[in-house]
Amino acid sequence: MKKITSLLPKILWIVLLCVSSQTFSQDRIAILQEPFVVLLDPEDGTILNPTFIDLSPLSQGTPKALLQVNNQIWITDQIEDRIDRFDLEGNYLSTISGGLDNIRGLELVNSSEVWVTNAGAGNGAPGNAIVRFDLAGNNLGFYAGTGTDTTFDIIDVGGEVYISYIGPQTKIERRDYNGNVLGNIVGTGVVNFIQQMEVNTTNSSVYAAVFSTSGGNPSGLYEFSIANGSILNYWGNQGSLRGVAQLGDGNILISNGSGVYILDPNTGTTNSISGSSSQYFGRLQLSPCTPPPTPTGDATQTFNEGATIDDIVVDPSDVTWFATEADALAGTNPLPPGTLLVDGATYYAVNIVSGCLSAPFAVTVTILCTTPPTPTGDSNQSFVDGATIEDIVVDPTDVTWFPTENDALNSTNPLPPGTLLVDGETYWAVNIVNDCKSTPFPVTVSVCTIPAAPTGDTEQTLAQGATIEDIVVNPADVTWFATENDALNNTNPLPVGTILVDGATYWAASINGICVSEPLGVTITLLLGISEFEQFGITIYPNPASDILVVTSEQFRLTKISIYNILGAKVMDIKSPSNENTLSIAQLMSGIYIVQVQMNEQRFSTKLIKN
Repeated sequence: MKKITSLLPKILWIVLLCVSSQTFSQDRIAILQEPFVVLLDPEDGTILNPTFIDLSPLSQGTPKALLQVNNQIWITDQIEDRIDRFDLEGNYLSTISGGLDNIRGLELVNSSEVWVTNAGAGNGAPGNAIVRFDLAGNNLGFYAGTGTDTTFDIIDVGGEVYISYIGPQTKIERRDYNGNVLGNIVGTGVVNFIQQMEVNTTNSSVYAAVFSTSGGNPSGLYEFSIANGSILNYWGNQGSLRGVAQLGDGNILISNGSGVYILDPNTGTTNSISGSSSQYFGRLQLSPCTPPPTPTGDATQTFNEGATIDDIVVDPSDVTWFATEADALAGTNPLPPGTLLVDGATYYAVNIVSGCLSAPFAVTVTILCTTPPTPTGDSNQSFVDGATIEDIVVDPTDVTWFPTENDALNSTNPLPPGTLLVDGETYWAVNIVNDCKSTPFPVTVSVCTIPAAPTGDTEQTLAQGATIEDIVVNPADVTWFATENDALNNTNPLPVGTILVDGATYWAASINGICVSEPLGVTITLLLGISEFEQFGITIYPNPASDILVVTSEQFRLTKISIYNILGAKVMDIKSPSNENTLSIAQLMSGIYIVQVQMNEQRFSTKLIKN
């Protein structure tokens, strides 16, 4: 019993050590001491593994910073312009290269992207910029730096990031997750060449490892107020610094070209724990990721038009959304805030905590349409043969046309542009906005063919008192107009019984619906009786006549004498006659003729009977 009792403290110590190891040993602070990644205790800085990763087989240049991304460790190589990736046991996996030149710090931003500070323009890199990658290592583009100096380190502080710069324009800049500059924590001219940063959450401040001895203040470790950028503390006894990390016991790890030190912030004293040239610190959780809880919510959700990805309701609310399940599983191509929802689409929510991804949760959305206004216009419209669907006039003009009401209601068989209109058919207009459909609006069309132009003599002689119906044209059922313009536009048709005016021209058009033929112009000469001729001193005798016809003028000189048959054909034409003329008409056949006498611009006509 005594022997057993004496072993209990040892057994208990071993059990506690095992429990402690299983509970806490996987949290590590790593430091890059070329060519090794060294593991430190996050509580007190004790070196736990001095050769966790050996970079020698990769012919490293200048390994600068390291970051845990899901179940991988990413290490930037400033000189070799690449990112080397390892698993959590330190085994090499792959390398990200191309589009990078002179890279330094990197950070997991918004649990969905890795941002890398870049300075050079070689290898297709963007120069002074922040290059973005998804969690699978795909290049997503970049955000340009500001000023002439270059970015160096980057940290995500929740909702935004801080970026350090080097050179005369050294500063700590704030940006949102879309890369927009929000201002500065520390402005230019305060210090020169800030390398690694770390936020002190208990003091609302940020630690900055300052490398250069030039500038407004010397090199060393600074603690700046986040509120106004003022210097809260300064420790300068280790000179040009590269890395900084807080320990659980309240002390601070710092690194430079001479090694790694533990700084007591209360006394300012430092204690060297490693004498090798060192770069940045990184925090690792070497046990594989424990997936956080899968988001929950309704798998089908309904929204009004214009809703975005942010309107989908799941728990927790701060998830990352993806368009495909494959992207959700890999953590690639996250959808940006404000992405408009598409009716019938499925979106995938992933809960990402410390780079660990939950299983995706699928939500299928339905978008309720806002019904656009019904088109308006005349429900009966007339067109000329050859008109197309675009010629129908409705408001708005950019509608979709359908051949039947059923097609319009179901959005089937839309009519293509250029569809010829058919007489008597009804067409249905639908106003479609963002896939939302209005009530259909029907338009019945009349389509006519332009008729042939009327034919007939363009000069006709009629008796006094003749009306518009007495003019002879083919076809007889034409419409008469007083002007050519009225005829062309089918306006102001002359009423039945219109008395003809001597010397006037009347225009005949064949009309079929709205289709109007080319007009025919007919100039009218009205016959005068013998007594009316005598008023002007003109005498025509004998009438009836057989062989000889005498035409005389007592007052005016005659300029032309013409004789027409009853069909309007000219059978005799005497130009420049005298004031007394004897005409031989023996050759004319018996019948009725029209004798026309012209005096300058005046013309007079009368009927002649030939025996």
